[in-house]
Amino acid sequence: MYACNRTPTAMIVNSQSLRPADTIGADGQGRDRAKKAAGRKGHVAVDCLGLLLVVLATASSVQDRDAGIPRLTRLRSLHRRITLAWDDGGYAGQLADWARKRTDHATRFVVQPNRSPAKPPRPGVTRPRGTKDL
Repeated sequence: MYACNRTPTAMIVNSQSLRPADTIGADGQGRDRAKKAAGRKGHVAVDCLGLLLVVLATASSVQDRDAGIPRLTRLRSLHRRITLAWDDGGYAGQLADWARKRTDHATRFVVQPNRSPAKPPRPGVTRPRGTKDL
């Protein structure tokens, strides 16, 4: 068995739009125009093993970058050793600037440049010729 730290040093942040239960009132719901979904949005942060660090539930109309500051503030109070975060483009802009200012000792918080999309694999590589799904 490998020895590991009990507190994480890196995290992955993302959000997911969900349909709400019937018990959620209309004031707690919204419409996410980018995902074309109505309901609630769960903003999650997980460590590299996929274990939840913090969850924030908002209306779907709340932008990812707006919900990021309360989530990162809560994370900072719970897990002080986190110095690296992976996220998608929804967290760019003011949130990335705020995170850089708040993490003075963390030199690895860098917004990754846009990368070219991966080329799809050749058909013969993923499915050998002459094979069929039955």
